[in-house]
Amino acid sequence: MRLFILTLLLGLLIGCANVSDSQTNNFTILNNTNPIGSEISPISPNTTLPVIAIHISEKSQKHWDDEPLSRKFEGYASLMVLLDSQKIPYVVLSDEDIGKEKLFINKKIKYPIVFSINNPQTTTHVVNEIDRYVQAGGTFFFNANSLTFNKCFMLDVDLSCIREFFKTDTVMKVKAHPLLSHIPNREFTWPAAHVVAMVDSEHTYMTNSRKNNSGSMVVIDGGYIYHSSFRPFWGRAQGNPTSINTFFAMNAIKSSFESHGVPFLQIEPWGNYSAAFTQRFDVEAPLKELLEVFPLFVDVSESYNIPAVFYMLVDQVEYATYGDISGWEVFRLKGPRISEMVLDARDRGMVIGSHSTWHLGPDVDPNPKKNIEQSLKILEEVLGERPDEWVSPNLLAQKHSSLKIIDELGIKTTGDQMIGFLPFFGLSPDGGSRFKALQLPTSHTLHDLKTAPDFLAFSLDHQTPRSIQQTVDQYYNHNGLINIYAHVKSKSVSKLEYLYNYVQSKENVWIATPDEIYDYWITYDKLSIEDVRMNGEMLQFTLANSGKETTAYFDLPGQMYVNQEKSDGSVTLGKERVMITVNLSE
Repeated sequence: MRLFILTLLLGLLIGCANVSDSQTNNFTILNNTNPIGSEISPISPNTTLPVIAIHISEKSQKHWDDEPLSRKFEGYASLMVLLDSQKIPYVVLSDEDIGKEKLFINKKIKYPIVFSINNPQTTTHVVNEIDRYVQAGGTFFFNANSLTFNKCFMLDVDLSCIREFFKTDTVMKVKAHPLLSHIPNREFTWPAAHVVAMVDSEHTYMTNSRKNNSGSMVVIDGGYIYHSSFRPFWGRAQGNPTSINTFFAMNAIKSSFESHGVPFLQIEPWGNYSAAFTQRFDVEAPLKELLEVFPLFVDVSESYNIPAVFYMLVDQVEYATYGDISGWEVFRLKGPRISEMVLDARDRGMVIGSHSTWHLGPDVDPNPKKNIEQSLKILEEVLGERPDEWVSPNLLAQKHSSLKIIDELGIKTTGDQMIGFLPFFGLSPDGGSRFKALQLPTSHTLHDLKTAPDFLAFSLDHQTPRSIQQTVDQYYNHNGLINIYAHVKSKSVSKLEYLYNYVQSKENVWIATPDEIYDYWITYDKLSIEDVRMNGEMLQFTLANSGKETTAYFDLPGQMYVNQEKSDGSVTLGKERVMITVNLSE
């Protein structure tokens, strides 16, 4: 067997040297993305690679400065953060690349799926190449600002104009489509722009419960997937989160890989754990309720051995300067009853973080740095140590200036940006630069009950037992971070017990504090996959580590070999690169 593997690897290396060429891309979107840096080709001419292609039109990019900020890069930024956080390999292709037939290898498709987000301007030749790619069996995912003209598709989609979507029919056929697997009952009503329509090319199938007010739409037409509002990024002017859109992307990726029999290649995000769980509480209750309910939350968390994180608003009297809370019985953290209660929680294994001094997020606060810094100082006086966990009131820490303040104050973990279902380092809306503080996005889903008080099940306050199950299942099944945050309110105590019970019923979940997640993610973030190739039933790639020694885990069909030695699906490496081969038939 060893001789066979040696011979195979030698052949692969020779073949790689013969078929590789350099990338023509000469532009970047994000400072810290990690796409495969060189052109890659399968050894077998008929093999599709387990690699995602992202189309960024250089012609469109030249005009991005004329577009609203949200159309510049958000779709790409969100998509790249999503892929980077799972170490899923991808390449970036320009118009020039596509024009040079780099979607193909010997007339066979090279990538199972291509994303094209916010590319309104390209060439007829590129459009024709994309059409040819889809006709050959590829999947092409695009949004409303890509390859459309006067609300009509430039592409060969079997629906001439978007107004055709309003021919209401039945939705029964599309309910089974894997793209919708994260949506309860495959249909719902939501008061903000989201998916309310699905169309299949054989017939027009649709649900449009908002009458003529359509919101967002998803169209499936053969190999085309059109998502009118694919922008999985938390709205900086508040509004509803759209990070749930990232599940559309993941569903599309996995179904396209499956349809081509291509293994889904990624580094498991939590090592040998299936998912991670952290519990966030935003503490901003009036004094009477706080004194009654806070100890209950601590008791429940301790009884389930959960090191919950209490993000404390430290001085609501100060907040009175910025907002009317005259009807509240306010509290100050330094008051004896509150400080004793907080110290007791810390001593019983809870984590104490900051929710600012007064209840204003830095995006709208006239004194943002003072607000955050003063809260950290007061907490340090009470706790004897300065916390490095902080989250913003109302999730209003989206601006570049706010993210910069967070870094300047030495905060390690926060959780206001919502991109995907895994941690990521903060993303600037002004060009895509990255920050030091790790974002721990909160988990949410959509109620499948139209009688629910809020269609969006965002915080625990909005959840029902049924939606708690849906949310935990969704994030667990995607190997995500389960983080359903709550306010310290009496009505949430029973829901909290239900959440803890359900999480602990899942196998192999890592119950972690923000600092533990941060330390782990710093190491995990240094791993990357490079040079992916396939040859029939053999998959080969390079695993690189630019940080300290760690273990990477893979869940791939077949037998894995690391530097020619059999592996159990894991590899421990220091600051180095190792070659991995997987015999998919073993």
